[in-house]
Amino acid sequence: MFTAPETQQALHELLVREGRAITEHVQRLAATLTPQELAWLPPDKGWSIAQVFEHMCIVHDSYLERIEEFLEGESLPQREGGKDAPWSPRFAGAFLVRALTSPRKVPAPRKYRVGPRIRAHVIAAFLERQKRLDDALARAEPLEWRACRLGSPMASVIRLNLGDAFLVAAVHARRHLGQVERLRVRDGDSSDE
Repeated sequence: MFTAPETQQALHELLVREGRAITEHVQRLAATLTPQELAWLPPDKGWSIAQVFEHMCIVHDSYLERIEEFLEGESLPQREGGKDAPWSPRFAGAFLVRALTSPRKVPAPRKYRVGPRIRAHVIAAFLERQKRLDDALARAEPLEWRACRLGSPMASVIRLNLGDAFLVAAVHARRHLGQVERLRVRDGDSSDE
């Protein structure tokens, strides 16, 4: 069970570490995955590794759109005197993190499902989005995240705070990197047969 930090600074530090770890993990994958591994489709009609990265790009795009638009706004709530602030997720943020850290399979919402067509250089495209997310995290550091409210990419009526948005993006990427690793093992097993 994932437990979110109780202060904004602790969450920020966790997210910086996670962003770095996600980038390094993906760079290692990019250096070793073959085109055949990227395209291999599991027999259970699941996604290929390339499709998983396409899905991750689509999800990152939806969160980046909300986060970057918010950060372009005026009169953003700053942390008082740059001091650390308590942090807690909103109900929807906690729900999403819990769902994404659960070992149970969760079907992708319709708007995040991918088809057979994948953009060229999908792993590089994901890394570019991860860099934008890391840059947005650095820009957001002086803000008071609990007071920064934005609509969820799923539905604007679902409200997240800024910390929720960053955390959901990180745990989502981690979840799917685990899926990529499982697909690599399965592909390796199938090629031995």
